[in-house]
Amino acid sequence: MTEPESPRPQFFSPGSEEELMKPRIPEDEEVIATFLTGVPKTSPLVPMSLPEGGPPSEEKVTERQQFWIRVADTKERREQAGLLVDRMYAWRGYTHENILRETPHTITLVSYGRDGRVIGTVSIGMDAPGDPIIAEEGYPAEIAALRSHGKRIAEFNGLAVDSEIRSKLVVARLFHIAMLYPFGLYGYTDCVIEVTPSHARFYERMLEFDRLGNERICPRVNTTGVLMHKEFAAAAEKISRVGGLLEKGDHTLYSYGFSPTDAEGILGRLRRMQDHPETTS
Repeated sequence: MTEPESPRPQFFSPGSEEELMKPRIPEDEEVIATFLTGVPKTSPLVPMSLPEGGPPSEEKVTERQQFWIRVADTKERREQAGLLVDRMYAWRGYTHENILRETPHTITLVSYGRDGRVIGTVSIGMDAPGDPIIAEEGYPAEIAALRSHGKRIAEFNGLAVDSEIRSKLVVARLFHIAMLYPFGLYGYTDCVIEVTPSHARFYERMLEFDRLGNERICPRVNTTGVLMHKEFAAAAEKISRVGGLLEKGDHTLYSYGFSPTDAEGILGRLRRMQDHPETTS
């Protein structure tokens, strides 16, 4: 399968960043991005998908740490990502099935610190013939309606950040690259994610997602969920205005994105790392 031709998205706009937040990209070609941030006090585990949990917040800084983001393209990295998701779902008392999949159209990203411990993860499932996204199980009509309008859908699953790294910057930049991957590389147009109703408010306020369909029981987790939706182009336009502001004039998670120069470099690195053409459609 070949990569669809699409214009390179302008995902970010110029904006100053504090030295603490300035990304420093190492020579390791497997690393997508790296950055420094302040780490606040430990707080409860923070599931960002179906299980309930409060949004990340910038609390009292205790130390500075450096974090890296890369693709979980080895068995060990996928296992580490799965263990983090298992911990958080178990902490909330949820069972879970089929959250992190291994398919030709699924990519898992991990964020980790200097000790190599995975502290954040998200999986991106790209809708393709014969390999539909998980959300179609509970929302077949809604997904079919998007497809009927020519939408190419990417789905986020297993978005999780460890409690010890309760930082907007870590969440935003992991989410940011997760958006760049399907939109910037493969021309996917829309994103969906299934979350608990109480957590939906975070996505509405901090990422400006809309609810798509009614609340219903998610059999994979055995709790009530709701499908959230966002057009990648709308996210791109938003970030073109507020990216890099770090809440200076905007209080969404988009303002914690990478700078325009770093975003362009990240997209270039992602293109160079595409040695698995079967992930395209």
